[in-house]
Amino acid sequence: MVFQLTETVWRRAATVIGILYRAHQRRCKLVCYRFCLAER
Repeated sequence: MVFQLTETVWRRAATVIGILYRAHQRRCKLVCYRFCLAER
């Protein structure tokens, strides 16, 4: 029971982290792109 619970929590945490990481990556790309354009 405890193991099942922790497994579910870990999966949920991994999903949330993945979503946050993708959003963060997209934001970083946007910032880098703008920075590169400004550098020219």
